[in-house]
Amino acid sequence: MSGELRTWPVIRQSRPGCSPNTGPRVVGVAYRLLGSLSDAEDVAQETWLRWAEVPLREVMNPRAYLVRIGTRLALNRLRQLSRAEGELRRAVVARTR
Repeated sequence: MSGELRTWPVIRQSRPGCSPNTGPRVVGVAYRLLGSLSDAEDVAQETWLRWAEVPLREVMNPRAYLVRIGTRLALNRLRQLSRAEGELRRAVVARTR
């Protein structure tokens, strides 16, 4: 979580409307979905990058926006991991035949 904690204050300073506990909340949501702290931190980093690019006038509730984006990115990551696991299983089965 150290990478997320270093990055979060920088973005928070440049983007008003977020509380200090929003960053750990995004990591926590992603961790609960993914079960991996490193994957959760990666999702949080991607969330911050997207947050830095969105026009503030389009976001009514920054905290909800960040949690929603983090959740969607975590679900996307979960699908990618599942797909990769399926491909690995098929490769192993193909080699054992």
